[in-house]
Amino acid sequence: MKKLIECVPNFSEGNDMHIIDQITDAMKTVEGISVIDVDPGKATNRTVVTMVGEPEPICEAAFRAVKKAAELIDMTKHKGAHPRFGATDVCPLVPVSNITMEETVEYARKLAERIGKELNIPVYCYESAAFVPERRNLATCRAGEYEALGERLSSEQWHPDFGPRELNSWTAKTGATAVGARNFLVAYNVNLNTTSTRRANSIAFDVRERGRVKREGNPITGKKVLDEKGKPVMIPGSLKSVKAIGWFIEEYGITQGDFDNEKECRYRVPDYWIMGEVYERLIEDSYSNEAITDGIWEVYHSWIDAHISDYNTDFYYQPRDYIAACYKKGEVL
Repeated sequence: MKKLIECVPNFSEGNDMHIIDQITDAMKTVEGISVIDVDPGKATNRTVVTMVGEPEPICEAAFRAVKKAAELIDMTKHKGAHPRFGATDVCPLVPVSNITMEETVEYARKLAERIGKELNIPVYCYESAAFVPERRNLATCRAGEYEALGERLSSEQWHPDFGPRELNSWTAKTGATAVGARNFLVAYNVNLNTTSTRRANSIAFDVRERGRVKREGNPITGKKVLDEKGKPVMIPGSLKSVKAIGWFIEEYGITQGDFDNEKECRYRVPDYWIMGEVYERLIEDSYSNEAITDGIWEVYHSWIDAHISDYNTDFYYQPRDYIAACYKKGEVL
């Protein structure tokens, strides 16, 4: 069975479709990969692309896309609502089927090294691909965003894992890229009935794991409380493993809360053996031992086969008695 991984590169261009198309076209020159979604955002000035395929073609397609983005995007001129520090801001690899996270990490690190060496782009490895625990969190690697790169690239603690350690005319244009290996990420945006970015961020701070800065008196405008090392004391948010931020969507005249949940997402595309167990339970629940042979043929050739096989709906995950009741009734209840 083929090993499959997903790659979700984020590019710092969300308005110029001519540039976006050239980047995705570069991906498509690689055989064996499928670009399944291209999602540009005007306010964030950012495009999220999703592609899937076998590891080697995916890494090659990602490399070509990073190269094209470095040619076309100038980070010295970039403005957008989303945190960013490079033309290709992030490039995570996600194990989909028949491949472990450990294997995916190796592919991510090789890709990161190639980008650093051949394209001269500073690269940070994050999440499971991080070389040290301090770099697992993307927000930590990207702290200060593009504007802080001049200081961070040459610092002893925060220099990149691969590529140049200085801000010159080329790295100022390309910025840095974070390459990682992670689980599936569940991302959703919530429209808020306000035009206040401050209020949107206030909600985000209360929800995200990192929380908000502790302040004296007024929680919004009060003086920051610092620890013994002079760093702000944080009040943890309500949801573990959630990252969140608020921004204003000018084209719709509203603010949004953007929420990402990654660590607790353990979704995996079911393989044939796991899917077969659903069929097995249904046949056991619907036929006597003497009629099992007939049951196998009838279930696999009935209307319910299409519903069980479609693991992108919730039917596959329903309790066995519910699935059996639907089969007996001849329809989804």
